[in-house]
Amino acid sequence: MPYCYMELVISRAGDRCPDFPAGVGFLVLADPGRNAAWALYEYTLPHDLESWKPTESPGQRLEALIDSAKGYPPALALARDEMTSTFRERQPSRNEFEEAYAESLASNLGSQPNSGFILACAIRDEPGYLDAGSWYWLLRLAGADSVRWVSTDFHVYTNALSDFDLTGGRLEKLKAA
Repeated sequence: MPYCYMELVISRAGDRCPDFPAGVGFLVLADPGRNAAWALYEYTLPHDLESWKPTESPGQRLEALIDSAKGYPPALALARDEMTSTFRERQPSRNEFEEAYAESLASNLGSQPNSGFILACAIRDEPGYLDAGSWYWLLRLAGADSVRWVSTDFHVYTNALSDFDLTGGRLEKLKAA
């Protein structure tokens, strides 16, 4: 999948959204905080827009790290959270953001053997982000009855432990992490 930086504009509905041509599918990978003027996206083009090119794409190193992290979604989710907290209200340059994001992805990928994260099957639906029967990365307990987990669009959420099948020693492994 290709990646690019896109400016955020105000839509007709008053929402901030990326300035992609109509018909382009996209997923935000990371941004530098709440008041960001731009974000980093993965995008897909319909056949009639195959000639469209973004004005700014990330470097090859970051693209390779993103591609690698797709095999380990916690790296993408944790790096995304880290960028939001690192830059908060401050708008970094794209170069500063790219360096920080690449460093975070590399660090999260490198720490995988010691992370203690586990895969577990969801046993309950929550429309829009949790599908019963699908498997998700669980990061850690978030209290006695809840767990932090990674969605398919690389966000970190907190849900009840009872939303996941934690049989077969999974809960013990999560508690040990």
